[in-house]
Amino acid sequence: MHISTILREAIDIHSLPLYMERFKDFLNRIPVPTSIHIFKLEPLKGQSLLVIDSTLAFLFIERFLGGERKHVKVEGREFTSIEQKLIKKVVNIIFNELEKAWRNIIPVKAKYIRGEVNPQFARVLMPEETVIVTGYNIELEAISGKILFCYSLNTLQPFKEKLYSPYQSEEYIDLAWRKSLERYVLSSEIDLSAILGKTIITLEDLLNLEEGDVIVLDKKIEEPVEIYVEGVPKMLGKLGVFKNRMAIQVQKFLTLEEENIKKEGS
Repeated sequence: MHISTILREAIDIHSLPLYMERFKDFLNRIPVPTSIHIFKLEPLKGQSLLVIDSTLAFLFIERFLGGERKHVKVEGREFTSIEQKLIKKVVNIIFNELEKAWRNIIPVKAKYIRGEVNPQFARVLMPEETVIVTGYNIELEAISGKILFCYSLNTLQPFKEKLYSPYQSEEYIDLAWRKSLERYVLSSEIDLSAILGKTIITLEDLLNLEEGDVIVLDKKIEEPVEIYVEGVPKMLGKLGVFKNRMAIQVQKFLTLEEENIKKEGS
């Protein structure tokens, strides 16, 4: 089950920029009431917070109970035991997706500790401790709200190298999707051109050209021909004939440094 299924309508989910701040500053910006959930990612050290905006929390409750209202009133009270159980269903779905996201870094298990509505009772870290905050903005037709994760910097410190890496070596790969993508890429057509040579002439010379005139290029007949792939110099070759057609025999693949030199000289 996904969040859109619970809410019974299409939603837009946007990733929010990651930032760091002091834990006390993070708590001070959380209004009352808010659906705050304290959890632990085992085997990581320390506790973390999952924060669901009250607008979203009451909307989840409304939809679980069969309501269809687009605008939900946020009540300044604690959640009832029934409401807490309903919100816990959403939390479990989020935890399940969170475990999947961590799978490429280190296998974790999200252990639920307790829920709060007042941030003053969610002081699981020292006030001056640095935390990393990330999350998502959930947009519906009539309302929007945030789902945030707050981690202690000390919790993530042992895995910073893996977290900084743009790709994870243990990432799961859908083989069918990969083969389909390979077929699509390998069947793509590209522009391949060979430059026999270049020269610079004046506009007057150009205007005076006649049939039979000879244009002298900057290359000697024995020099290799530059081969371009989509306008980028990639190879050098030897001009010749193959099956009664002009052809080029590849003699060398250019290094990145040689490519840059060719680009600058063109």
